[in-house]
Amino acid sequence: MAAHAKLSPSSVKRWGDKDGCRASIQQSEGKPNRSSIASWNGSAEHMVAADCLTNGFDPQVFLGRAIVFYAEIETPTEEHEAYVEAINVLTVIVNHTVTLDQDAIDRINAYVSYVRDRVAVTGGTLFVEQKLPIDHITGEPDATGTGDTCIFASEEGEIIDYKSGSGRVNAYTVIAQAIIDMFTGEITTPAVVTPNGQLAMYAHGMLRKYDLMGDIKRVRLVIVQPRINHVSEFVMSVADLNSYIDGIAAAALETQMPGAAFNPTSDNCFFCPGRIDCAPRQQLVLSKAIAAFPDLDDAQPRPVTDGELGALFGLLPLIRKWGDDVEQRVLMALDNGQTVLTADGTRLKLVTGRKGNKAWADEVALTALIEEMRLRNVMYVDKLITPTQAEKLTGERKRRNSTEPAAAPAAIGPVKWTRLAALITQPEGKAEIALETDPRPARHSIDAASEPVTDLFT
Repeated sequence: MAAHAKLSPSSVKRWGDKDGCRASIQQSEGKPNRSSIASWNGSAEHMVAADCLTNGFDPQVFLGRAIVFYAEIETPTEEHEAYVEAINVLTVIVNHTVTLDQDAIDRINAYVSYVRDRVAVTGGTLFVEQKLPIDHITGEPDATGTGDTCIFASEEGEIIDYKSGSGRVNAYTVIAQAIIDMFTGEITTPAVVTPNGQLAMYAHGMLRKYDLMGDIKRVRLVIVQPRINHVSEFVMSVADLNSYIDGIAAAALETQMPGAAFNPTSDNCFFCPGRIDCAPRQQLVLSKAIAAFPDLDDAQPRPVTDGELGALFGLLPLIRKWGDDVEQRVLMALDNGQTVLTADGTRLKLVTGRKGNKAWADEVALTALIEEMRLRNVMYVDKLITPTQAEKLTGERKRRNSTEPAAAPAAIGPVKWTRLAALITQPEGKAEIALETDPRPARHSIDAASEPVTDLFT
């Protein structure tokens, strides 16, 4: 019987990377991994996308459909999902309900259309929402992971993963940039690139499950992220995939050993369920991160060693997240009636903060009342839509109900849109700090021979 893996593909970057935290698996034992609004929304979109790909539905017909995330009363810690009409909400514990709006439908449609195009182009065989065996990688009996889309075509197997969030995810990681000869333009040293670990595990499980589909020589790993109009691909040979998976399997074995090594970093700790009471994480923040900063009371420049400024910068996300978690622990303790004292013995307490923004409780009833009182002219104001909203009106409008034609003409035609688009302005993105392996080009040329920063404040 298939089982959800503790060493899941979705968390492989945390426990399986070269710089991962092997101890995070044991540290997370018994710790709740709570769902969030973002994860519920993503799961709902995955569910509808799979329904469309499996049954040939148009995503638009799901506009306004509600998906419920619930638990059975007998097993309150096990969460399930279903269309609201498929269950009796009075007999279960409802954790959350997602109602699909047009933006969600547009994201689903972008992903579904991409997959359908890939099947048409490759002539491949499509498998949707497949339970893929990964027990041979993690060492957990009957462990599986769920691949969003698998396509087999000729000598290639393809894994396509749908990401509904806004944080950019790539199908690969650049470990070191290629070195290019400045005079000839030739690549003298190729880039060092590794696959996305989650997709690599899915791909290996796919090849194992469908080993009779043909002589597959390479795999294509694809991330589709409609929210930011991002698609990322990485192609590798099966031999290279096998070699990479050997490293993941070795890391999986290390996670189960007594005394597995901790490696608290901002990336490793961010989604780790065990981070809240992780002693090595707290020790790092207190003994290295905070202690590494100068005494600001003196406000005197302090010399730092070569590279220390970058090291301090790298610790900032870890410090911020640790601070957020400390605050959350205090809130929970006070909410449970526990006593929390400051360093000087003063008790902390919970108080009621500033009220939220006012909102109409029932817009339908409100609209009827406005009409009855003849207040439309004073209760409504015209508001110009954004360029992004306007651009959506340039495409064919999907059918919203059975009385509309299959495709209505665009509200804004190409000629009108050309004139409107001429009046759009978009500021350049703000400067961000990134590693040199980031695929985005540098705003300024990097001089390797320049002197490193040696003053923390100048």
